Amino acid sequence: EVDAKYFRPCEVEQLLGDPTKARTLLGWNPTKTSFPELVRIMVEHDMGFVRKLYLKELLNK
Repeated sequence: EVDAKYFRPCEVEQLLGDPTKARTLLGWNPTKTSFPELVRIMVEHDMGFVRKLYLKELLNK
C-alpha cells in the first residue's frame, strides 16, 4: 500500500521525448551507434577521466 501524500502532483505514467533538436543541431542519430559501441565510448571517456585524475595526483606529490 502506498500513501497518496508521497505522490508528486505531476506524476506521469510515461515520459516521451522529441529527438528532433538533437538530430537537427547535433546530427545525432540513435541508429548509427550500437549498444556495444555506446558502452565502448562511455568506458573510453571514463578511462580518460581516470587517467587525468591519476596524472594530476602524480604531479601534485
